[in-house]
Amino acid sequence: MEITKKKKEIIEVREINIDIAKDGRVETGPVRFGYDWTGLFVRGNDCIMLRELLLSAKEHIATKPIEKLFANDLLNYISTIFGGTND
Repeated sequence: MEITKKKKEIIEVREINIDIAKDGRVETGPVRFGYDWTGLFVRGNDCIMLRELLLSAKEHIATKPIEKLFANDLLNYISTIFGGTND
């Protein structure tokens, strides 16, 4: 399963400045920015395995359109990191 270089849409990569000297390296896990909802931050190196798990899960949820759409969205975000799409 390789990522193609064809672009369907442009997904913006947001940059958030934090004081790395004070906070250290941000690891994969729950992160909250200010008073916003807590979200999941996934380091680039962990995205490789997350992508493989999502691709595997997508094969098993082929009959569940909502879950498949959500998996596709997450895969598209991950593909942005690696410079391609999942088509």
